[in-house]
Amino acid sequence: MPILSGKLSFHARAVLLLALLLAFGSEVLLWPHAPGKTPAQWLLAGVLYPAVAALLLHIASRYRMRDLFGLMALAGIYGIFSSILINPTSTLADVPRTWFTRVLGAHSLIGLLLLGMFLALLPVISRRRMITTALCVFVVSFGWGTWAKWSPTFADGITEPTPLPALLAVASIGIALITAAVWLLARSDGEQQPLKLSRRGLVITVIVLVLALIFRLFEGSVDGLSVITLGMFALISLGVLYYQERPKGSAMLDMVNQSPGAGWAVLLVFCAVSLILGGIAGYSLERGVSANDPVFIVTNLFTGYGIAWLPAVAGVLGARALIRQARMGRL
Repeated sequence: MPILSGKLSFHARAVLLLALLLAFGSEVLLWPHAPGKTPAQWLLAGVLYPAVAALLLHIASRYRMRDLFGLMALAGIYGIFSSILINPTSTLADVPRTWFTRVLGAHSLIGLLLLGMFLALLPVISRRRMITTALCVFVVSFGWGTWAKWSPTFADGITEPTPLPALLAVASIGIALITAAVWLLARSDGEQQPLKLSRRGLVITVIVLVLALIFRLFEGSVDGLSVITLGMFALISLGVLYYQERPKGSAMLDMVNQSPGAGWAVLLVFCAVSLILGGIAGYSLERGVSANDPVFIVTNLFTGYGIAWLPAVAGVLGARALIRQARMGRL
């Protein structure tokens, strides 16, 4: 088998790791499957997460993504693709409201966090990075414990929250799969390999995503207005990455080709423990009224991020352009 014989390429291993991280974020942390996915939908998700992960790495590598704002734009593209192609039943349940709360909000924010985790796992890991990442995971886990507990009750006909053992069991399986993927990547030969798709690979990936979109449209789970509107947001995000492209200087994915070293195992243990403990603590929180309701707080966090991130990115890039023009004496 290719995986056991070590013949899986570095690029394929990186795609596998990112796909598992993104799936963990969207399927476990956000817990969108009430009243549940069919086996066919899980099979489709199993194809689409690697396809989306491969495309994201290609875009980041092609346009030399180099800072947080580029990462936010890339996460926005993920949130749109994930929402339309993989989880449209939950993300497009009440448009246009859920465009901002779930598509540009929840799924884009979780994409940002898991893309950051992908980058944190790959280069040589310092003690400071371990502590910072584990603390971030602990904070996120509070929201996960609360949100995953109560989110099924938002669906019609469901009144019981998600059982804690189910959350912990699924999270443990996801952590085990991610650990295996990082181990595979750590065993690669460390050769410098670009994470861009070949022309043939890019065509195949795009065809897979287009076919999935056609299927969703015929299925009726996606409406044309959402495709057009969110497609425009995706193009704007791609434009941000295009605008940021620089042929020289460092890029975020430059560190991907460095060996993870042995620190990844310790980091994953810290993150797993933080996630479980924080999730249990978040799960124990009872619902209240308005600001005393943890679900209200998480929902507003998603909404605020969904409304603010793209204008914030555009504003920062515009300010940078003005400063650059001023330095060149054109203003």
